[in-house]
Amino acid sequence: MLAVLVELADPAAEESRRLLRAHEDEMAARYPTGRWAGTTGTKDAFWVARSDDGRAVGCVALRVLASALVEVKHLYVAPAVRRAGVARVLMDALEAEARRRHSGIVLETGIELPEAVALYRSRGYQDRDRYEECDADGEGSVYLERLAALNTATP
Repeated sequence: MLAVLVELADPAAEESRRLLRAHEDEMAARYPTGRWAGTTGTKDAFWVARSDDGRAVGCVALRVLASALVEVKHLYVAPAVRRAGVARVLMDALEAEARRRHSGIVLETGIELPEAVALYRSRGYQDRDRYEECDADGEGSVYLERLAALNTATP
């Protein structure tokens, strides 16, 4: 596992925008039909993961949907450091914030991201129907949730 530091960050900062652009480029390659909604939406909290040399190597955003419901947005890890635990550390930060808010967590991902689906399921996320606030929809979508009651302990 790579040693990383996760910190709250400004999504408008240059390094945050660089990570979000890289995420957009990857999604455009995986979803060439344009089904993906992009990264311009609301980010109520945004974390950046830094490697031990200070480089920004990943990000994740949280969007508040309701008083007890948040959504995972834009989980991205740079290809050079994938499979080194960066996504897990980013999700730890997001889930800690959801616990602090006493909130359940929902997300939409796609069948073209089997590594993301596997990560979320390994963390206790369960299949669910599409949720109203979701900004992506399609036959390739996978909708998952982790209820607030399950969000009281770290997996």
